Amino acid sequence: AAQSLNFPVLSGHSGHFLGGALAGILLGPPLGILAMTCVVSVQALLFADGGISALGANLVNLALIGPLVGSALFHAAAPALAKLRLPAASSNGFSAGLAGGLAVLLAAALCGLELALSASALDSRLPAILLAHLPVAIAEAFITGAAVLLVGQSAVTPAPAAPAVQNLSHWLVAAAASMAILLSPWASSLPDGLEAVLGDQPMAASSLWQAPLAGIQLNGLEISWLATGVATLLGAVGAGLAGLACENGLAFARTAKVPVRRTDQS
Repeated sequence: AAQSLNFPVLSGHSGHFLGGALAGILLGPPLGILAMTCVVSVQALLFADGGISALGANLVNLALIGPLVGSALFHAAAPALAKLRLPAASSNGFSAGLAGGLAVLLAAALCGLELALSASALDSRLPAILLAHLPVAIAEAFITGAAVLLVGQSAVTPAPAAPAVQNLSHWLVAAAASMAILLSPWASSLPDGLEAVLGDQPMAASSLWQAPLAGIQLNGLEISWLATGVATLLGAVGAGLAGLACENGLAFARTAKVPVRRTDQS
């Protein structure tokens, strides 16, 4: 839901929260990657956001790099800041903000390189892509740091305890539902950083899949803000169900026992 809340930035385009670093910090890299994979995939399938043909690249940039790099930077920076005799909460907040901002810039750099390798003639626009995402990285840093300060120390250990993760999940579900209904209809309609840099060179749309909620709109509802809010809520529910299915699948895989077939040998 947070990724649908585009906000305007000073350079005349919009940005939105990515959340990969935050997911890696709060859930750990494995679960963070799984959560972001569900989010990015649901966005492509339901909203046509990113598209099917670019899903692999988006999974690498957002679902893989974000949690891995964000978690690694956080756990590297937090002890260093703690040596400055900062309170634990402050060092965690600063470290999380730094990790979140740098993860956005790294994802933007990878996106620019991927576009250059795909013969989109964007190799000369890589600095422009990074510059366009700099305000987004700053906003990501503030949001990520504030979120870590909010949840406290118990949820940012290298391996969060199950009750902490479960309690955090309940808050995240409530926050997602609230943002979907109350905030998403007022999201900025300005082009995002990549679209602003592309300008007159739009990426080709794929006909492999027709997203049912393309443009984050629910067809049939004449009230625009309600159509956007309901579509965003459905997307959040879809991502949550996908995550729940993955969680149950992993739990089953851990507990399932494969029978061993023995053969008699004479």
